[in-house]
Amino acid sequence: MSATKVLNKKLCRNKKIKKNNFEFTPTSNSSAGSKCMKGDNDSELTKSNFMPNLNLDFDDNLELEEISGQDNNSELMFPYDVNKRLSDQVQTLLRENAALQKSLVENEARLRGVQKYPPAMAMHGRASDLAASKIVELTKRVRELTADLEVAKLKCQNAVMSSIKPTSETTNEETNENLKEKNVDKTNELKELSDKLTNTNLKLCEYRNQCQQLKHELKISHKALANEVGDNVPLQNVLNGGTWRGRAQIICTLQQQVAELTEKLNNSDFKEKQINVNKSAIRQIEKDLKAENAKEIALYKDQLEEKQRKLDAFKARNKVLEIQVAELRGQVTILLEKTTHDDELISSLTVQLRVALEKNDQDANSKKEFQHRSLERELSLEKQRASQFQCALSDREDKIALLEERIRELQNKLERKTPEKVDSRSKSVEAPAVVGIFKLRNYFYQLVLLMMKYI
Repeated sequence: MSATKVLNKKLCRNKKIKKNNFEFTPTSNSSAGSKCMKGDNDSELTKSNFMPNLNLDFDDNLELEEISGQDNNSELMFPYDVNKRLSDQVQTLLRENAALQKSLVENEARLRGVQKYPPAMAMHGRASDLAASKIVELTKRVRELTADLEVAKLKCQNAVMSSIKPTSETTNEETNENLKEKNVDKTNELKELSDKLTNTNLKLCEYRNQCQQLKHELKISHKALANEVGDNVPLQNVLNGGTWRGRAQIICTLQQQVAELTEKLNNSDFKEKQINVNKSAIRQIEKDLKAENAKEIALYKDQLEEKQRKLDAFKARNKVLEIQVAELRGQVTILLEKTTHDDELISSLTVQLRVALEKNDQDANSKKEFQHRSLERELSLEKQRASQFQCALSDREDKIALLEERIRELQNKLERKTPEKVDSRSKSVEAPAVVGIFKLRNYFYQLVLLMMKYI
């Protein structure tokens, strides 16, 4: 029951794949790294396992041994996984094809560069002929391998397209049998393709090694040629037939010139008299030259002595100036020490000044505070006195009011008595009472004035 459920799930998945419309787009040789499958359920293709080494110095490990191991997997029974695996393999083949084509183009370019110099290579021996023949054979083999690769790609594409076809109409058992048969065929084809690819990779590695050996032989032949010719001149300049001449040609021309000059010397008809005349003239010229040289030597000696004297004077002057410079340097050091001492004094004095100013400010502030406090105390005392005076004034006013009431009472009593008695007695009583009232009023005014001053 579990196996049938799994098969039903896989069939439903195949129907969904048909609805999602997978488009298989085989990439060209130039864009070998682009994706081949497009759809909603497609995942990112693995690149690290199948990237070939593009450097020609290394072997291409295509890792096709994993394909044989993957064919034994039970999941290859279902078309979705088969499609995915096959699309990955097709992409690897396309990448490998691109790498092979790049290497082919590079080898062809090198072949063309080597074929430009057939006469020069023929001049130097059999090494150049062997290299050219080996390169031609290698290019032919590379072309055969690329043709085999294209055939393998077409087979893979056909296998992928056949695996994409829907199988939903058949029953579960028929689908399983068909899928098994197809998977067996495809696995066999993939094994054959993987074997072919491994063989091609091995052949490519051999050809690369052969190319490297040929390059090394070419370099050695170029070095031998340069040693033979004598100059590090490029072969193109030699083959173009320009103005350049080899060592052998230069030796031949020099030998011809030497032979011509010896013939001219042998054919010359100089007389002995002419030879003697020439010898006497040469001796006279030598004497004149010696006299002139002696005069010049004497002049140069005088100039040398003068310059020596000047040099001695300059040396003495230099010593005097050095002594003066040393004295001035000592004075400068003393002045610098004095300036540093003065700076220290100035800094200390400025610090003392600041401290004195701060103390003066503090003293002034303390004096102001003391004066302010003393004035506040005096004010409080004067206020107390004023309050006391006010109390005394209020008492005096009360006394004055009592005295006035008594005076009124006395006046009323006097009015009741006889006028004579009243007259005599009123004069004796009124005089001291009036004097007391005036004194109280004067005292009151003085208190008011004092209050006004302090306020």
